[in-house]
Amino acid sequence: MRALIALAALLPALAFGQAHQVREGSYTLRSSTVASTLIDPRTAHAHGIEPASDRMVLNVLVQRDERGRHRNVSARVHATASNLAGMPRDIPMREARADNGDISYVGSFTHAPREVLDFAIRAEPQGTDQALSLRFRDRMPAH
Repeated sequence: MRALIALAALLPALAFGQAHQVREGSYTLRSSTVASTLIDPRTAHAHGIEPASDRMVLNVLVQRDERGRHRNVSARVHATASNLAGMPRDIPMREARADNGDISYVGSFTHAPREVLDFAIRAEPQGTDQALSLRFRDRMPAH
């Protein structure tokens, strides 16, 4: 688990696309995509991710600002990706919790070479009725 959380911190540097975020009040929703083949095989296996050239991983963090420090929090996370023809697909998200309590959410999906996908992520932090929404577009890598 610790390796996946560490990966979450590095995703902006590893991601094929750029990291994306939105801030609402004291919460920040961050997301990025990374090729599954860039994830350590043991970490991928531990989280049910099958590395493949046509498989990407969507990583999501929900953070609360506590006196200038960001703390990852539990949330209900839903993600979809749509191709340019508008065909949506759900990306099942799973909670990944590190030994130190840090929380992230990961989901994997397949893609066509250089496919352009529009992502829609909705997160509802636990203990609040607030919801955060993030939309972004990424071009997937060639296989």
